[in-house]
Amino acid sequence: MRCVNTIPGHANWVFSVAISPHGQILASGSRDRTIKIWHLKTGQLLHTLTGHAKWVRCLAFTPDGKTLVSGGDDGKLNIWQVGTGKLLNTIPAHSTPIYSIAISPDGKTILSGGYDKSIKIFHLDMGQLGYVLNGHSDKVYAVAISPDGQIFASGSFDNTIRLWQPKKRKPLQILNGHSAWVTSIAFSPDGQLLASGSYDKTIKIWQVETGKLLTTITGHHSYVWSV
Repeated sequence: MRCVNTIPGHANWVFSVAISPHGQILASGSRDRTIKIWHLKTGQLLHTLTGHAKWVRCLAFTPDGKTLVSGGDDGKLNIWQVGTGKLLNTIPAHSTPIYSIAISPDGKTILSGGYDKSIKIFHLDMGQLGYVLNGHSDKVYAVAISPDGQIFASGSFDNTIRLWQPKKRKPLQILNGHSAWVTSIAFSPDGQLLASGSYDKTIKIWQVETGKLLTTITGHHSYVWSV
C-alpha cells in the first residue's frame, strides 16, 4: 500500500473524515472549527464550511451523497448541501460535545452520541428530535446503524457497547468485554457482525444476533481510535 496523495489545508488537527457514497467527494472536520469539501482524486478544495463555534468532531454523508451532517463540541448538528456548501439547517442537539453521528440507510434519521451519555435520534428533513436513548453511565463516543437500519449500536467510556432496537427504544444486548473506553464501532456489510476498538488496545468482533464475543484481535501498542 502506498500514499497516493497528501492534502493540506486545515490549520489544526483533523478529527474526522468521510467519503461520499459515490466515492468522489472527501469531507474533513477539524479542530480549526471548519469542514472542508475536497475532490477525492485530485485533492482540489471545493468548499470550506464554517458554522461550528467549536471543534468539529464527526461527519456523515446521506446515502445519496447530496447532504453532509456534522457534529461538534458546540453540541450542534449542522446540515450542509454538498454541491454548494450551503448550510441548510442547524439542530441544537446536545448541550455538550457531540462525539459521533450516523445516518440511517434510508437517509431519514440522524443518530448522535456525546458527552451527556445519551443517544439522540433526529428526523433529518425537519430537524426534530424523535426520541432519546439512555442507559450508558459515561460518555457515548461511538454510534452506528446496521445496514438494514433495524439496529442501533453505541460504544461508551463506560467500557460497554449497547445494541438497541429502535422501535422498542430499549437495549437488545449489552456487550461487556473491553477493559477500557470503547472509542469506535462498525457493522459488517451484512449486519451480522460488529467490530469495536478500545483504549485497551484491542479490537473485538461480536455476533450481533446473540451478543457473543467471537474474537479479540491484539497487535496495537496504543489506543485503537477507529475501526
